[in-house]
Amino acid sequence: AAQLIYEYDGVIVPVNGHQYVIVDNNMHYVSSVLTYNSSSASNPNVFNFTNLILPGGANYLFIFDITQGQIINGSNIFIKIPVVCFYKGTKILCAINGKETYVPIEKIGQGTLVKTYKHGYKRVKYNVKGKLSNTSEHGIDKLYKLSKKRFPELMEDLYVTGSHALLHDSLTERDIILMRKVIQYAATNYNSIYHAKIEDKYKLLAYHDERFEEIMQNAIFEIYHIVLESEDECFNYGIYANGVLAESTDELTLMRMKGFEKINKTPEKMEKFLMDMSKSKYPSQVKRALNPF
Repeated sequence: AAQLIYEYDGVIVPVNGHQYVIVDNNMHYVSSVLTYNSSSASNPNVFNFTNLILPGGANYLFIFDITQGQIINGSNIFIKIPVVCFYKGTKILCAINGKETYVPIEKIGQGTLVKTYKHGYKRVKYNVKGKLSNTSEHGIDKLYKLSKKRFPELMEDLYVTGSHALLHDSLTERDIILMRKVIQYAATNYNSIYHAKIEDKYKLLAYHDERFEEIMQNAIFEIYHIVLESEDECFNYGIYANGVLAESTDELTLMRMKGFEKINKTPEKMEKFLMDMSKSKYPSQVKRALNPF
């Protein structure tokens, strides 16, 4: 949970004894309730809301006066939270009982072995679940779709957030320029190093990938991501999602994400799913995806 300090600077006049809370555009409470008391306020020109929990993406917020039962005029707040995630249902290539199996990301448990591009199998340290506030406005912190019709190597359509990268053998000059801007942005705004490659593969964000289609829909989507065990908290891996190479999340990036819930399912809880999978027949494109080398 985070803290929101809102400076009203005379535009909004709080009333002693009134209770206030931050609400989203669906009128859901997203912070703790604040009872305003000017005598105890450290700064009389600010609201200080605690325990702010927001989904990733675009958040349109307001200050709600609980005592009067109305939104305070002029209290519009916009907060954009970047996320790097897969949509619920994305299939990740794992090793289950010695066999390579694509498992829906929401069913992956802590300790599950995930196949990586060049590091064999790595255990899941964290599987995290969150929500994405998607809008009909153009932007990076939204859901993007890569269609199987446009990219036949896929097992099925792939949905990721705009900040999520697929891995490529090479990039066009256009893509190189755009990814250089991503590296510069990370250094300037987050004081962090964004690596352009994972091993010998180049990253390209879905937002910049012309094959992806932006989801122009106002909706809340359930999103997931996994962190694999590594001695370096800044290291992420290439993993197989719906049959193509994508990036996993490193532990340091995960620590910056707010409002996510750790999912600690054990492999035993997937037993029924795996039994069903073992009885099914894979189409040819899935067989190729299970044996990428």
